[in-house]
Amino acid sequence: MQINREKLLTEAISMRNESKIILITGTHRSGKSTFLGQIARELRSVRPPLRIIQASGSERIRTGADLLGEVRSLGVGPSALLIDDADRIEGLIEAASQIIRKYETVIYLTGRRTKRLETAGRKAFSPYFAAVRLYPAGYLDYLNALELQDSRVHFESFLKTGGLPDWMNLPLSLPGRDIYLESLGNSFLLTEVLEARGIRNPAHVRMLLETLARSAGEPLPAREIALALAARMATISPQSVLEYLKACEEEGLIESLPVWDITRKKLLDTASAWYFTDCGLRFPYANAAAKNEADKASQTAVYNHLTREGWTVYQGRVDLSRQIKETIQFVCERGGKRLYIQMTGSSEGEAERIRKQKALLAARDAWPKYIIGAENEGVSPEGIGRIRVRTFLAAEPGDALLTERSAK
Repeated sequence: MQINREKLLTEAISMRNESKIILITGTHRSGKSTFLGQIARELRSVRPPLRIIQASGSERIRTGADLLGEVRSLGVGPSALLIDDADRIEGLIEAASQIIRKYETVIYLTGRRTKRLETAGRKAFSPYFAAVRLYPAGYLDYLNALELQDSRVHFESFLKTGGLPDWMNLPLSLPGRDIYLESLGNSFLLTEVLEARGIRNPAHVRMLLETLARSAGEPLPAREIALALAARMATISPQSVLEYLKACEEEGLIESLPVWDITRKKLLDTASAWYFTDCGLRFPYANAAAKNEADKASQTAVYNHLTREGWTVYQGRVDLSRQIKETIQFVCERGGKRLYIQMTGSSEGEAERIRKQKALLAARDAWPKYIIGAENEGVSPEGIGRIRVRTFLAAEPGDALLTERSAK
């Protein structure tokens, strides 16, 4: 099983025409090392040929000086240097600076933790630095990789599995599959967050993540989270909550969603909403018995899909009147275009659906407005598009499900 990333691979190869340092970034276990290997294979077919060296941060290459010794064979003429586990090399940035000054080369690199590499790389090498982000597979990629057809059963499976390769490799018919999925999620938390950050209260972090899973998309102040944990006999300060949230976000487990005041056209200095970066990472902390669990999981899948497609996503706040404010779940911007999206689910009553529609209509501009989750697809008399969740997530890239018309 392999996720099709041909388009992203072509993009990464073409970046060498303008950039000297190209970082492969993304969620832990998203296949960055595999993708770096695919880049190496593509570069070997380039004409005129490139001299290619592959290196890895290891016992043999632990410092920038070690790396400089490794690349002496680059020689003259066009070349490419590919570095895996680059975050383990002390003095990497200084060594990379010397390499691109001395050789006619492009450097592709990745590592286990790439956020700090990206920050340092942009500072040191801009404008000759570029980043390619690998996201977990979406629902369509999941279906294609496993050679499945869209169906309710397969969609429900995706909401548990998500799009990380290790998770997707578990056979659908595996007995106790949910237990294995939970084990993978627990392993991710242990190795990528708890051990990496030296966190001594893993139970607190787990309860925090369970709170986020239950309240996907709802703004949660740190004090409110601390109170929720206190109700479960866990004593934790709001400051500790903020530190745990930061650790989980920096390690790629969750993402914060800023709140945009649509009426006043400004970001609000208020609590952020939180989403898991993948459905499979969310699953171990979800309450499968909760009435709204399928809706919360679907909401996470839609958020992940939007970010994977290059949309910058906010949560919207809009005035219905002087006293009443409402939420629009996703305000999406890309290339000068905007979309407003609400989601509905089977756990909601008619009053809740009407409230969400009123919030969309209160955004008084001509940008497209959609309700995702509606069973009856089409356009409402008020001009709001209605799309089923599976239709939206299983659409081929470029399908005009979300019409990007200009504002009038």
